[in-house]
Amino acid sequence: MKVHTSASLERQISIFLSSTFKDMEAERDLLLQHIFPVFRKKCLERKVVFTEIDLRWGITEEDAKNGQTIEICLKEIERCKKLGVPPFFIGFLGERYGWTPQEDDLFNYWKNCIDEKSVYTHQIREALSKGLSVTELEMRFGFLENTDEEMSDQRVQVYFRSKSLTDELALLGTEADFYENETEPYRICRRLFYLS
Repeated sequence: MKVHTSASLERQISIFLSSTFKDMEAERDLLLQHIFPVFRKKCLERKVVFTEIDLRWGITEEDAKNGQTIEICLKEIERCKKLGVPPFFIGFLGERYGWTPQEDDLFNYWKNCIDEKSVYTHQIREALSKGLSVTELEMRFGFLENTDEEMSDQRVQVYFRSKSLTDELALLGTEADFYENETEPYRICRRLFYLS
């Protein structure tokens, strides 16, 4: 069993990426394919471990269908926090609010959920009752409702894509990937702007 000393913990950098998936794919890909490899190389030169957490890699279509998506997101945030040095948290927001699961979407999750009293079960039930998207839940769980003093403003960055850039990108792609169909999610998305 590896024992983490304070010296070894300080030699780790973890970055958690949070956003809606479809509309922020280009931003995530730029970081993962071009920016983070440079950081990783610089960190290795200094004997620092660099880890990025992008949940697009950890969530399968089957996970999404059986309700595991939300728990995977929350577990990964918690895992990062338990390393001893909280992760850096980078959020991206555009014109989408993101997937807001309904009770029926999580039928298989509730059916297979063994521990009804787990932190995640409570968080997921609360999110369902409030109509929160998975992205907002990640941000709330990751830093907005965080009581950990080490998760300071210096470890959290939320970036907002301008509407004019989203309009340009939507012309090049599928408009539905960049905009919500309803006005309520858009209003809630803007609420995230003011929370952060």
